[in-house]
Order: sequence, then C-alpha cells, then structure tokens
Amino acid sequence: MGVKIAPSYQDFWSNYNELRDNYISGMINISCFIWLLVNIHVNDNLILQQKGGNNYDKLYKIKPLNGKLCSSFLRTYKSTKEQAVNKSIVKFKEWIVFKQYIHMKPIKQGYNIWVRA
Repeated sequence: MGVKIAPSYQDFWSNYNELRDNYISGMINISCFIWLLVNIHVNDNLILQQKGGNNYDKLYKIKPLNGKLCSSFLRTYKSTKEQAVNKSIVKFKEWIVFKQYIHMKPIKQGYNIWVRA
C-alpha cells in the first residue's frame, strides 16, 4: 500500500479494475484489514502526553516498535570495513512535524533519514 498510492485504502478492494490491487485484495479481505487497522496499536493512546507538556514525545505512538527494531538491528548487524553513510529523503506529502521541503532534490518533500550501506 505504500508503493501503489490510492485515494482511499478501500480502493485496493474496489470493483473497478483501475483502482483494485489484486495482490493486496488476494492476501487479506477488507473486513480483516479494517479490523487490524482499528484494533492494532503499538502504544497506549490513553496515556499519551499532551502537546506542549514536559514529557511530550512526537514519536510516542511508535516508540515500542522503534525500540524492538533497534535492538533487533543491533543483535543481527555484522560489521564490515566497507561502509558508506548517507542522508536520504523518504517521500511523504502528508502533514508531519519533521517533514522537509528541498526544492533542488528529485524527491522534494519528505523526511530525512540516515542510511548505512
């Protein structure tokens, strides 16, 4: 769903061939997807700190997932001599606090990440 952009996530299950994605609709039916979308969370929204508070964290909702990924990456990474570190921009047009717009780049708006190759 991140590769093929549709006006609505429901369009992946559309009856119109122009909108329908047979790969996604063949993997999971729409009712299961909606159930997962509504019920699966990686953090508790009830204890979310209010914006402007002392303990407010912009990335609170994904903090547990990020922690698991970081520990997994550290556990499985095998270092080599040949490495390159570079800044890359991930295309993202929706509103997000840390989105950047750089008019001289091929991907003009998104968020920056550091990548190691």
